[in-house]
Amino acid sequence: MGNLLARSGDRIATVDDVQAAMLAVVAACARGGASGGGPAGGAGPTGGPVAARAAEPAITELLPQWRQWLTSSAKRKASPKHAASRVRQVLRVCLDLGVERPSGLDAAAVLRWFDERATVAKPRRGFEGLSARTKNDYRMSLRAFAAWCRKKRGLAVDDLGDVGSWDQDVDRRHPRRATSAEDLAKLVAAAERGPAIETIPGPDRAILYVVAAYTGFRKKELGSLTPASFDLAADAASVRVEARWAKSRRERLVPLHPSVAAQVRDWLARKAKTSACDVLMYPPLWPIHGDIPGGRTRKTHRMIARDLAAAGLPYRDALGFADLHACRHTFGTNLARAGVPVKVAQELLGHADPALTLKVYTHVLGADKAAAVLRLPPPPALTIHPSEVLHGSSTPSASADAGVGGGAVPS
Repeated sequence: MGNLLARSGDRIATVDDVQAAMLAVVAACARGGASGGGPAGGAGPTGGPVAARAAEPAITELLPQWRQWLTSSAKRKASPKHAASRVRQVLRVCLDLGVERPSGLDAAAVLRWFDERATVAKPRRGFEGLSARTKNDYRMSLRAFAAWCRKKRGLAVDDLGDVGSWDQDVDRRHPRRATSAEDLAKLVAAAERGPAIETIPGPDRAILYVVAAYTGFRKKELGSLTPASFDLAADAASVRVEARWAKSRRERLVPLHPSVAAQVRDWLARKAKTSACDVLMYPPLWPIHGDIPGGRTRKTHRMIARDLAAAGLPYRDALGFADLHACRHTFGTNLARAGVPVKVAQELLGHADPALTLKVYTHVLGADKAAAVLRLPPPPALTIHPSEVLHGSSTPSASADAGVGGGAVPS
């Protein structure tokens, strides 16, 4: 086992490659320590199945290559963090199944793994097994790896087409709700008056919530903003996210509401006066994400939960959670209520698929449902009072029925 790690050491460059090398160790243990391609009793026949399996590259060799391809692909370059997540998911499945080479990663084995994971309980969260969204994420990683093995390496690998997707609508474990204008005002006021949380001062959190709710930026995108990101011209204010920090890997430019631009302008002016250093040269404005230079990963869900509690609002209710990402839902919902075309909302939210804009971010609150019902026409008026029916009062139709039942039927 030690020799196997030593042989793998010359190609290990990152922690994830070390984890990938563990797969070879597990496989060696499963074979009783053998590292060759033939059975324990001797080598297989030349050109036979055993020799073919021996010629097939090991997953420990392929995963680092796949990760490098993901981060250098010209069509859709993945971030190092995203590529590492894909590699870890494939590695986890292979480790659990004891699969050493890509040919062993077939649909039957993958479905068996999903069935086994469905019985793993998560008592702290009150759920069992992986959520539908997590299963679909694993499925995407496995199918992407299999496609890469077939197209880029010419390997005979199952395309995993028999592994279907799961319906995420029936198994949503962290739904988010859009915040009404009244609740957003309460949240901002509570944050502005509150103490520093996660080292972020109250006034900074207040303007952070405003910018998040009026731009729809994600946490990483918010954490990348600097004073230079804002163009606060009076006639056409806007805020820009660099392509390297955007999820779509494309630059995002979102116009700012005039009131939001004025608030940001005043906040930056006050911050420049009170800050010990020049705020214009001190990025980022909200150091909440560890991937951003000068930033640090902070638990923003705890931060906003405390501000919500101070405002007398729940962090979670029947409609879902109100974390920082829920401000993005608020932005999309307000765009829908304002009658903004879906194509425009898609561009503002940075979605590749307009269906995602409609499905996820156009929430309808209870007040909207009630208002929609009130716009329906009234029902037909009733000519019979319910009390008459309950007390058995006769009606014209009842009298006619009684006459037919009690007397002779005229010829």
